Amino acid sequence: MRSSVRVSASGALVAAFLAGATGSPASAAAHGAPLRAASAPSRPDGNAPARSWFAPGWSQAIAAGTDVVYLAEYATGTINIYSTKTKVAPTAPIGQITGLVQPEGIAVDSHRNLYVAEETNNDVKVFKPGTTTPTRILTGLDAPLSVSVNRAGTVVVTNYLSDSISVFAKGSLTPTQTLHTPHQNQPDYAAIDDAGDVVIPCYFGNEYSFDVGEFVAGSDTLTELAVDFGGRPQGVSFDSAGDLLILDRDAGLQIYPPGQSTASQTLPIFAYEVALTKNDAYLYTASNGDFMDRYTYPGGVFDYQVNDPAQAHYGVATSPAAPLGTWHS
Repeated sequence: MRSSVRVSASGALVAAFLAGATGSPASAAAHGAPLRAASAPSRPDGNAPARSWFAPGWSQAIAAGTDVVYLAEYATGTINIYSTKTKVAPTAPIGQITGLVQPEGIAVDSHRNLYVAEETNNDVKVFKPGTTTPTRILTGLDAPLSVSVNRAGTVVVTNYLSDSISVFAKGSLTPTQTLHTPHQNQPDYAAIDDAGDVVIPCYFGNEYSFDVGEFVAGSDTLTELAVDFGGRPQGVSFDSAGDLLILDRDAGLQIYPPGQSTASQTLPIFAYEVALTKNDAYLYTASNGDFMDRYTYPGGVFDYQVNDPAQAHYGVATSPAAPLGTWHS
């Protein structure tokens, strides 16, 4: 369902830290133009900060509980790490995980572990907070594009090439259930709520009929949800109150209260993936551009924009993450 130019990335896994740099606040009028810090040092490879900028200590800070947001750079194979505590747009990441291969969707569990779906490697790598070497690798996947994990530790991963969703029970390294979608959906994003229900944008009547479907926990039957959406749903998520968030390519971000078929809000936010901070105060976006936006939530007021010149960002996750509530009342 998604179309983009894709470039392979490879290299050694390294870590990096840039302390304290911040830029000026972004204004709503400037929204749409990436923020660029005039005084920032040059980036030798055009993407990642030079190694000489970095100082030790970032990994210990994250392991100790520093609030951060992770942003996946598809083309460079990098996860950039930014503080969520800054009042103005940061001009550079506070840390990095590099050497990944086409990182797509990402997620953080209740223990602050980071999950990274690697499309070409057909796996999901799991990193403990503050580390750059995966402690676990989930396998048995087929071009994974997104990953979602609930508070029970159940993980769901979309398989783009096999039109399916792999479910991993807590602690499992291989799928414990496979869910199939109809009409060669090539699913992009799916989300699992705290009840274990899986929601996914998909086709039902035919390959041109956009809908949103649900697999109830433990079931392999896809049921069409009777929700009124704007046009072409692509991404889905939940907030801690259990509201269903549908990222519609035509209408923007639509918010559905638990069990409701009509959106309570439609916000002009267009992105592949979104992530909420632990108290649902801020929402971060990943989009096919060289920036990451932050908005207040649920009001959707634009707060600031982070310049991250990688051209394609398909994954964003906060740590600690907002817990995924249960949508059905």
